[in-house]
Amino acid sequence: MLYEILNIAEKLSKEGIVDKDVFIAATKDASKFKDQYSFLNSKDIVSLEGYLFPDTYYISESQDETEIIKMMLDRFNDIYQKENLSEYISENNISLNYLITLASIIEREAVLNDERPVISGVFYNRLEEKMPLQSCATVQYILKERKPVLSIKDTKIDSPYNTYLNKGLPPAPIASPGLNSITAAINPVKTDYIYFVAKGDGGHEFSVTYDDHLKAKKKYLSQ
Repeated sequence: MLYEILNIAEKLSKEGIVDKDVFIAATKDASKFKDQYSFLNSKDIVSLEGYLFPDTYYISESQDETEIIKMMLDRFNDIYQKENLSEYISENNISLNYLITLASIIEREAVLNDERPVISGVFYNRLEEKMPLQSCATVQYILKERKPVLSIKDTKIDSPYNTYLNKGLPPAPIASPGLNSITAAINPVKTDYIYFVAKGDGGHEFSVTYDDHLKAKKKYLSQ
């Protein structure tokens, strides 16, 4: 499954369906689509990153870049309506950008669907405690590559998307989250977990204390 606009554009370009640069350029300015999609009518939604819903699409050779983008926005709109996202963000006094940004980080951090609500709970705990999220996925988004382990230098990159340096969420989504991640962002599991580390098999070990987290890192990152 492809999630970031860059990945989507590269895949479609490789298949000879779109011009990569034209596709990316068309997604840079969300205002061009706001008249057609009410969910984009928010000042904090600048680009379409996060809103090209990840799904299986049947694309004909006759469709141009804008038509393909609209197809993916139509699918997001379906989810937006069916899951009553407008009602949820209104009741919780947040923006759609906030929800989808959080869901996008969950999407890139989680592999197992049953862990998504737990990872969501960890992030909510960190946000409540005003701790940096310290999500590797946000730094990987800056780097435009999936490094298995970030260097200290990577975590010090000066960017609003660097959640090691900045508290709270980044300014916008880092990928298009699927329905499971959106649902997890809406319904986090309530736990005392503050930390998690990848075990290497797709799963994570969750910890309440920093000491336990260090033990988990030593156990799994040394393998």
